[in-house]
Amino acid sequence: MVKRKDEKPPLPTTPLPPPVGTLPVQYKRMSASRTDPPPPPSNKMYMLIPMLICASLIWFAWSQWHDPPQVQQQPVKVEDHNKPRVWWMPDLLKTLPPFADGYRLERFVPKYKISGCSINGNFPEINAAIFCYLRNSTLFTEANKTISQDIVENGLCENINLFKITDWKLWKKHITNRIRRVAFVQHPLERFARSFRKICLIDKKCFNCQENVGCFMRKLIKEHEKVAEGLAGHVRTYLTNHFSPQSWNCHFNRHLTTISTVKIGGTKKELVAFSDKLNKILGEQGVAPEVQKVIKEEVLKIPLELSQEERQIMEKVKKDEDLFRIFRYLYEHDYMIFGYDF
Repeated sequence: MVKRKDEKPPLPTTPLPPPVGTLPVQYKRMSASRTDPPPPPSNKMYMLIPMLICASLIWFAWSQWHDPPQVQQQPVKVEDHNKPRVWWMPDLLKTLPPFADGYRLERFVPKYKISGCSINGNFPEINAAIFCYLRNSTLFTEANKTISQDIVENGLCENINLFKITDWKLWKKHITNRIRRVAFVQHPLERFARSFRKICLIDKKCFNCQENVGCFMRKLIKEHEKVAEGLAGHVRTYLTNHFSPQSWNCHFNRHLTTISTVKIGGTKKELVAFSDKLNKILGEQGVAPEVQKVIKEEVLKIPLELSQEERQIMEKVKKDEDLFRIFRYLYEHDYMIFGYDF
């Protein structure tokens, strides 16, 4: 069969249109590939998140207030390049930290909103007698005693409820910010000499070191470092309680700026200055002038002069360069915090 030259190829067939009401095939494929978008998130979730954050912050603040963390303080370096190190202690240029948690012993006088913090080695019996007189002077009249005659371990007020506060819960309840707190402080070397003579030379309770001051201080450093580093917890031994730095007592680590410190010493001049400053504080708390006068007269009667043996102990420590450097390791911050000269 021969094709004609004017014959054209057939046109492509066009698919028939879909019935009315149905989509073309290509649109069906496109719609099938799509998925419905997820529903929008609930607004409740956005409200829950800030509520959880606020609750966490409130809990954290409450836990810090209720049980504040105890900061472990490391020994502080004291630069002193002019003096050589002691051969047996390569870190002698350090000192004990300035503060540590210590025992609390308050002589509480609610009438005048005042409390006397007692520090071992700083004449705690005088502290007790003075604040006992403020608490109830009638006891002295009935016992036919004066303040200077009640300088004993268990004075007239020892059995009075809430006069002697050592329990932490009672301390928090009664020794509030409204109470004026007072602490007696003493020259660090004088305090050491008095305590060493009493506890080491007389009572023989100093690590079997007998009269050897260097032996005792070396062992004392090791015991205090355990307390400073938290290895001994909050418990002190008899010796670390009596020979610990003064700044480790009375919660100075928390209330240093709110505690009134009064320096006490053995000379007549120091006792006059002590009684004058103490009476100034008592006057601010409403103690009558006649009571202040009695306290000053009684304080001046108390014999606090250093004994010859105590002076010799002080001289021995000061003249021996190594001993004095060990002593400074223990009590450097007592000098700085309470304003004493070396």
